[in-house]
Amino acid sequence: MAATKKVFLTSAFMFIVGVLLATLFFWSIIEGISLQLQNNRLAFVFYFLAFLSGVAAVYNYLQAKSLFHYAKLG
Repeated sequence: MAATKKVFLTSAFMFIVGVLLATLFFWSIIEGISLQLQNNRLAFVFYFLAFLSGVAAVYNYLQAKSLFHYAKLG
């Protein structure tokens, strides 16, 4: 029972981290657009950050979903 609780808490933590990364994704996209409208070349750094955080958010979501499935089985 304790192992199931640990897996559930790990999946909840990973889901929260995924939500934070998704928030960083949207913030980076909006910041990149606003910088690009000002003809600032720094916008591409924010687009790259958005790409990385978006990929990490999807990966964390899938990992949390998988761990939650194992927690339900246990």
